[in-house]
Amino acid sequence: ITDPEPLSVALTVDWSESLSAFQPTLTQTSDVFIDTLDDVDTAAFYRFARGIDRNAQFFVFTGPGGKDLLKNSVFSAFDGDTSVSSVWESANFAVDKAAAEPNPNRTVLLLTDGLDNSNSTVTVQDVIDNAVAKQVNVFTLGYGDVIDADPLEALAQGTGGLYFAAPDAQGLNDIYQNIVSILTNQYEITFDNPDLQSASELTVRVVDDA
Repeated sequence: ITDPEPLSVALTVDWSESLSAFQPTLTQTSDVFIDTLDDVDTAAFYRFARGIDRNAQFFVFTGPGGKDLLKNSVFSAFDGDTSVSSVWESANFAVDKAAAEPNPNRTVLLLTDGLDNSNSTVTVQDVIDNAVAKQVNVFTLGYGDVIDADPLEALAQGTGGLYFAAPDAQGLNDIYQNIVSILTNQYEITFDNPDLQSASELTVRVVDDA
């Protein structure tokens, strides 16, 4: 059993009109989330509406002011067109960016109401296929007055993530902490048996002796 690996997290937040009333909450909770990450992790903050902030970048927290630089991007202005939400195209972009990070534990956190009203041809299944191929987990967080939860649940389940419905700011902070706990308490179990010459199904029983 190996120790938990450093995280690379793409926090990807819907900034379209349907969530405009919640933007102060989304800014504050994103700032708190960054504080929950470890100094060995890397993270990026992406906002999207019609398009996604393609100039955003991953910050290495071990570098000078890494977390502060990322927090600056959280509080910076977003000047994109907010009348349309390109949820799946933006999620696919975040998957690509997370996949390019060197840390093996790569995750996209997608916060949205799931209401994609763009003309993009990218589908939920496209995002799932891309994330699976690039070994990126997608955790989805449904937030807003009206949430289309079905595609968010499908995206999370199809990529090894989880879906959460966030009722309010405190609930959102709790969910972020829960996700970080999940990601940092994953372990890889390697089983060596020279008698197994081909693929076999094994049952592994884990016992906590603590």
